[in-house]
Amino acid sequence: MIKRLTSHTRKNSLASALDELAHIEKSLFMLTWLQDPELRHRVFGGLEKVERKHTMADAICIYRHGIIKDLAVEELLNRSSGLNFLIMVMVIWNTVYLAHAVETLRAKGIAIPDHLLQRLSPLALNHINLTGDYNWDKLLPEIPNALRSLRLDRIVSRFKV
Repeated sequence: MIKRLTSHTRKNSLASALDELAHIEKSLFMLTWLQDPELRHRVFGGLEKVERKHTMADAICIYRHGIIKDLAVEELLNRSSGLNFLIMVMVIWNTVYLAHAVETLRAKGIAIPDHLLQRLSPLALNHINLTGDYNWDKLLPEIPNALRSLRLDRIVSRFKV
């Protein structure tokens, strides 16, 4: 089928049939979308996560005003891989500290409903210093492999209803 689709420069009957099938699938999805508020909520949640990832990438990629101008494919791949690596480092950092915060709050007797945890996203960067000076002696914990202390007053205020 792929050979048939790529063999002609103009649209053949198979390509036209597949296009029509795609239109039918899109129409069915749109009807489901209009009827199902839960589907719309899930899709918007997914879109929000994608937009947060793009926001993180824009914030990190400040060199050359966020424009990757490399012409060589290998250099483009290196830069995009490095950008994705930094985003994943930030996501892992946030995930570890979110889990630590939840465990600490629950140990202090503060109830955190599971349905709220489903809405948490590790795609945040407002607490991460992307530019400026880094004093690693103050940032790193005294004990190796230990987590830094949490600012519980800020965390507790978000969970009080």
